[in-house]
Amino acid sequence: LLLEPSQAVSLLHPAGGEGLEPLEVCGPAASRVSVEGFSASISVSGGSGAVAAETVNGSITQSGAAKEVQLQSVNGTVETTGPRGRVQAEAVNGTVTVRDAEGELEASTVNGTLTVSAGSFDRVHLETVAGSVRFEGSLTPKATLGVETVSGLCELVFPAGFGADITVTTFSGSITNELGPAAQKKSDFTPGSELRFTSAGGGARVSVETLSGAVQIRKK
Repeated sequence: LLLEPSQAVSLLHPAGGEGLEPLEVCGPAASRVSVEGFSASISVSGGSGAVAAETVNGSITQSGAAKEVQLQSVNGTVETTGPRGRVQAEAVNGTVTVRDAEGELEASTVNGTLTVSAGSFDRVHLETVAGSVRFEGSLTPKATLGVETVSGLCELVFPAGFGADITVTTFSGSITNELGPAAQKKSDFTPGSELRFTSAGGGARVSVETLSGAVQIRKK
């Protein structure tokens, strides 16, 4: 199958496709790729065009400098490496891993670990229900990072000179802070804690909200 750079690749994997040979499509780097599957694992590599991939039972892996990435799996892992632009990555029962991305990121899991490593971001929003979150990327000076969890651990790792206005609130989870002051109880009548401080003169904005999960702000 040969495509012009302006054309799109759109694939629909047949339901119940067990025993079928893997389907491989090659196209120009700037092609737009759209893949849907039911019981299928999806892998997209290379290219600078937009990538959209969705499956119910299977993993999704994307690598390359795609300008826009949308990945969704119900029962399976989601991994993306090297996108440049806007990234949306979601899993229900599976881990989500984002490596060396740039731009804007929205990622979520219900029952699975969410990990962001390396890369540089202007805007990040991360959500989990029962899974843990670890963010170890870089934020531009005016970037925003928002994290919401219900019961999962939230771990944020920043360099020592990281400048940001940081707010953390929990209902019953603990807060550990290696970049500044300790958290304070919100009230004598509730178990919740709160942390508000400015590190290294401020710059980026970081907000974390959790119900019962622990929050750890670590120094690299």
